[in-house]
Amino acid sequence: MKRSSSLGLIAFFAVSVAFSWSAVQPYLANGPSVHGPVDNPDALSVSARSAASVYRTKSATVLRMGRDVATSEPLSPSPVGFAPDEEPQFTELTTAQADRVPLALAHQIETADIVTRTTVPIPVILQVTPDAFATQDFLDPALDTAVDEASARLGLVNGYAVELTLEEIERLLDAEPLRYVTLDAFVRAHYQQPVRPPSIGAPHTIIPPSDADPPSYSGSHFQKTVGTDYAVERFSLSGRGITVALIDSGLTAHSELPLSRILASVDFTKDQSESQIGETDKFGHGTHVAGIIGSTGGNVEGGFRGVAPDVNFVDLRVVGPDGSGRVSSVIQAIEWTIENRDRYGIDVANMSLGRAPLESCQDDPLCQAVEKLTQTGVVAVVSAGNLGKTPEIPELWGGITSPGLAPSAITVGALDTMDSLTHLDDDNADFSSRGPTYPDGMFKPDLSAPGVQVPSLLAQGSAMQRDLEHLIVDDGHIALSGSSMAAGFVSGTVALILEANPKLTPDLVKASLLLSAAKLSKPHPLHQGNGMLNVPIAVLLGMSIDVDSEVLLGEIPPSWILEGEEIVAGGAIAFADRLYLGSLGNGMSGLWGEGKAWMNGRIPGDNWIGELFDPESPIWTGGVIWACTYSWPPELLADDAVDWIQDVEFTPESVLADDAVLALAAAEEGTEVLFFGPP
Repeated sequence: MKRSSSLGLIAFFAVSVAFSWSAVQPYLANGPSVHGPVDNPDALSVSARSAASVYRTKSATVLRMGRDVATSEPLSPSPVGFAPDEEPQFTELTTAQADRVPLALAHQIETADIVTRTTVPIPVILQVTPDAFATQDFLDPALDTAVDEASARLGLVNGYAVELTLEEIERLLDAEPLRYVTLDAFVRAHYQQPVRPPSIGAPHTIIPPSDADPPSYSGSHFQKTVGTDYAVERFSLSGRGITVALIDSGLTAHSELPLSRILASVDFTKDQSESQIGETDKFGHGTHVAGIIGSTGGNVEGGFRGVAPDVNFVDLRVVGPDGSGRVSSVIQAIEWTIENRDRYGIDVANMSLGRAPLESCQDDPLCQAVEKLTQTGVVAVVSAGNLGKTPEIPELWGGITSPGLAPSAITVGALDTMDSLTHLDDDNADFSSRGPTYPDGMFKPDLSAPGVQVPSLLAQGSAMQRDLEHLIVDDGHIALSGSSMAAGFVSGTVALILEANPKLTPDLVKASLLLSAAKLSKPHPLHQGNGMLNVPIAVLLGMSIDVDSEVLLGEIPPSWILEGEEIVAGGAIAFADRLYLGSLGNGMSGLWGEGKAWMNGRIPGDNWIGELFDPESPIWTGGVIWACTYSWPPELLADDAVDWIQDVEFTPESVLADDAVLALAAAEEGTEVLFFGPP
């Protein structure tokens, strides 16, 4: 089947989701919006429910396409594309049909004009039952027609990447073997333009290239503030023997990351451009992230050294020269990682990319792929996304991108160190995505790491070298911002932990990172997650876990000293809709962040870790223990359930994201926000 151009797809969604932001803004001025279904969704027609996903404010409820909750009658102003006195003609999906597509796609099916419905092909992922995928016997003419020999097989999720019109998709929704249809949406690398002017004289100052003296840069600033230097010096770790699957834009060899450490290179992009191993990064993003994970820094003092300078990489290219790719390509890369894990010794997968949330993680094939990846023993580190704000929404909540929605993934937000070593002024970058996850309402991100103006490797000949000249530090380095960079710090730390204790499961690695994270006073928990990456305590905790005996060996100090400042482990883990508290957290006076005290003084002599690693703890059992469906022993949890969003102090500029907000942002900015994220 012939592929349509990206411009055609963009034009389609720009028209089909167009709805003036200014029309909705007055309704939001009175207070926060809350995502989720209306109070009595069964009282609405299926069409109205598919078009709904309401904004809920103190004074008014506004449906996404302007339909009244009680009567389903159009509100004023009417959706773009219809005259004010004209009733839109909906194609009504049944409840069973609507359950098989995300809300955004259901809306397109129900409201698109006849020309769009029948002529515009859309990239989608079809998922069928395991039996149907195995036998290729669909027993349905529409499904047989949709899937042909040219369709990309996605065996990990029993799916196919195909292009279909809306009319063809609608015909499939009654097919017996069909499980779900979703968009094969764009994924985008999570880097961001600078968030503030450089601070002259700061430890890592950025100065645009000129004839003046080069900028004074200390590459060790970030490593010091998260404690990498302290941990490496104390434990003599470097990531040796660990392999990271870099699922990104490619990896170009560098004097600080030689070709000998790139074990394999596979291109999953649609263009399948030919490149030699070590010369694949035409965009520049993957090389920069790889440098944060494992650059040698030239083995010089003050160099831009990565967290784990001896790790190896497999280069899995899913993002093209323009910084974008497709969900199906990422799934294929994950499947390759699983199949080749033993061959290359893959222990960690770094995914500094994503797409806007469209559906529950249970339906999202990219989330499903990540869950299966962690079940094979590979630790999945994923950036949280850069949907913390849009040009029209200064403070966006619920913008965690996929696959960062996956419960077992270690989802990382971006932190701004404010050009200093101290943690007292650290805050989350305003662009970094906030939780909770949409639409599942789970706690994310898991933790944060530096993500503002981070220097790392520059891929020669890349688009970033050409287009981001003002961010180039020297001939071999560039400083970038984004949750992508933050994920790199965590992947490098995971490599150190696994070098120290190769038997750890992904659950145990994640527990070590979250329990040790240093909780910050400024950012909200849904912005910083469990706190800032705390490398020394995370490594010490991980190397003290005896997997065979299912016990924690010895006593682990809860703090270390950074330039005279005590950096204390948080001693608690927030996940899904649960909160685990160790002894350090029992003196809690409120949730960490936004000026609230986390601990009412230290408890000398107590086991600050609590009972998390006791023999009866589920941490040893494996499975998806981080999901809200997993049953934890009541004695290990602070509460039965936590509504994370209730603690947010909304302002008139605050919006809790749902598909409606993202659709509005997409209408305002083309489709870049909905399918790419902010540039």
